[in-house]
Amino acid sequence: MYIEKGNKRLDNGWVVPYTMFFLKKYQAHINVEWYNKRIFIKYLFKYVTKGPDRGKVYIERIRNGESAPYDEQTKTINEVKEYLDCRYICEQDACWRIFGFDIHRHYPAVERLPVHLPDDNCIVYDANADIASVASEEFLCKTMLTEWFVANQNSPAGRDLTCCEFPSKWKWDSSGRFWDCRRRGVGQIGCLYDVHPSVGERYFLKMLLLVVRGARGYADLRRYNGILYPTFK
Repeated sequence: MYIEKGNKRLDNGWVVPYTMFFLKKYQAHINVEWYNKRIFIKYLFKYVTKGPDRGKVYIERIRNGESAPYDEQTKTINEVKEYLDCRYICEQDACWRIFGFDIHRHYPAVERLPVHLPDDNCIVYDANADIASVASEEFLCKTMLTEWFVANQNSPAGRDLTCCEFPSKWKWDSSGRFWDCRRRGVGQIGCLYDVHPSVGERYFLKMLLLVVRGARGYADLRRYNGILYPTFK
């Protein structure tokens, strides 16, 4: 699929589409793909995320003298059971796994960071728990975002970092729910959860978390040039 988006100015002054520029430059067939929506990311990377190769195998029961699977309820032959959804492993893949080589590696690790408005965070609790006690439990209200504010209040070490940059120098203690300064080892990459623009205030909150450094509360995110604005927008 050739998409002629944008132009290229040549040395002789001619202006041609980028597609024609590449064809002229490399003298070969070139497939140029252009995308402008986030949903196309799935198309571009589906080949590396679809999992292992799989194959459908047809079982020939007639050669063995067996009859086709019969469904007693519908009084028909169950054609679905005539097929097996199998996993296919080639000899190279099998050898790789036998020797125990790494299949994939995530380096450096990625830390997912929540984005929520004040008192709007998610809380996981037991179905039989008392709702009043759950709502009053301060420990359950601690999140990576709220404790980022607390860490900036208590220590100036991370005030030069944005929320996404914070895991590179600080690590999250999930048992105690607090940020601890890294003393050794490689940090992580912070990644905020996706927020659609139609959500409103939470979307603008995420935009501010990408640029504001060392915020000590939600008010610091809404303050710019000494002016405290009423909304994140």
